[in-house]
Amino acid sequence: MIPFLIPIAMQLAAKFAPSLVGKLTGSDKAEQIAEKVIGFAKEVTGEESPENAVKVLDANPEMALKFQQALYTYQLGLEQEYTKQIEAVNRTMQTEVISGKGLTAFWRPFNGILFGCTLFLDYVGSQIILALAESTFVWQHIPAGVYMLWTGVLGVAAVSRGKEKITNIRTTAALNGTALGNLELLKEFGKGILRK
Repeated sequence: MIPFLIPIAMQLAAKFAPSLVGKLTGSDKAEQIAEKVIGFAKEVTGEESPENAVKVLDANPEMALKFQQALYTYQLGLEQEYTKQIEAVNRTMQTEVISGKGLTAFWRPFNGILFGCTLFLDYVGSQIILALAESTFVWQHIPAGVYMLWTGVLGVAAVSRGKEKITNIRTTAALNGTALGNLELLKEFGKGILRK
């Protein structure tokens, strides 16, 4: 597409379908969308020149309405395509989580148990073993930075799971027409962290 046509497409979109402007600036399909916008303007007005098409649309409210309808129909198609892509990604992620196979569903509980065991063995188990062996060996604990990083990862995972649980509960409650108080949400957040 000729570069000067993109500003014309943006001008048309801003006037007749403002929500398309973002797709003309921040999308990898901006050029393709601009071509469609210009194409609809030419088709509706019967003008070959984009500039003339803009003038006709400004002067003729009936053609402007037809053009706007064409843009909305096109935009609806774009949104449906995007929704299908998101649904495909969601289905894949849900399948991975529901299947419970591999590390996808297992890594957080495994890390939580491993963290607890490591902490216990590092600070308590090692001292018991050294005392029973009557050793003078000085135990070097795992550096605090390692524990901080590990708890950070576990904390982020737990909090994100809790937030996900709250979002699901709020959505379900909204669909059912019920309201949840802060205490119920806090309980659900805790269940999410514990993966219940």
